[in-house]
Amino acid sequence: MHIPSYRAGRTRATNKLTVNTSIGTSVDTAPIPLDGHPVRIAEQARSRRLRNPKPTNQRQPSESIPRAFCEVVRGLSIGFSSGTYNPHSIQPPRPTPTGEYIPFTHVISIVYPYTHLFGCPGPLGGEIERVWETQGDAGGVSVLTVVVPPPAFLHLLPPEYNLVRGTSFTEVQLLLIRDFLTLALPIPHTDDEIPPITKFGNHDAVHVLITAPGPSVLPPDVDISVSQGAADVISAVACYFSFISRKRIRSVLHDIHYQFFLDFERDLAYRHSLTPWMYQVDQEFHDSLENVAKISSGEVPGLIRRSPPPFYIPNYT
Repeated sequence: MHIPSYRAGRTRATNKLTVNTSIGTSVDTAPIPLDGHPVRIAEQARSRRLRNPKPTNQRQPSESIPRAFCEVVRGLSIGFSSGTYNPHSIQPPRPTPTGEYIPFTHVISIVYPYTHLFGCPGPLGGEIERVWETQGDAGGVSVLTVVVPPPAFLHLLPPEYNLVRGTSFTEVQLLLIRDFLTLALPIPHTDDEIPPITKFGNHDAVHVLITAPGPSVLPPDVDISVSQGAADVISAVACYFSFISRKRIRSVLHDIHYQFFLDFERDLAYRHSLTPWMYQVDQEFHDSLENVAKISSGEVPGLIRRSPPPFYIPNYT
């Protein structure tokens, strides 16, 4: 997957932000509400991990492996999950090309309201459009939790919540995900067109997982059309790559699908994991994603301060 990178992209993403935000301050059972821009926390966690890399050849047990798990590029994996797994112990179901099982160092968990998150005494409440970060012990996993409305409730949100078209995210949520990825992933930034997968070098200790709720039935049992969870994950990944490379969303999605097709042809057993992620972002939504990708990280604190309070939906379970 060839994604040209520019130093300007990294410059825009490394502002030292220490803003306080109202987003997540009323999280019902979340251990730690977000008290600063998550890119700072992601960067700190990555620094600790790189000082003490812990790749292992031993696969650790996991009670909840994400479904349709696959790698977008080396170090960035995606899968379907309701978000009830333990983000500090979940492990990749497959090894890296070097034969190692690299533990996840960063997790972005996209969940619905009323989800019973691991380690919490009870389920979340009905407030949506929230974001908060939790951090494990020193060198542990940095987790960004993003609460979005279920597809059936998307139309209920008032216009002031400014959902990014084609996604379940508000503009602020997508920006926080984008910047969290930017500081977590050691993608090189040069003026050459170099595939990130070949340039990780000593940064193999970094492994990001993004999960979102998915369809109840996956291939080969059913043909997959559009899944909102898949559309959210691919939109977030495309926004991130567009931001760091300054490429159009259309070009980024072409690169992502090209990589999927290479994996699709190389491993027949892998096909059922890749199929649900393909062609999930309609062309009519490209402009909305590009508008978010173009926003500088320095503008994010002001957008957070102007965000409306979390929106409440009734228990739908």
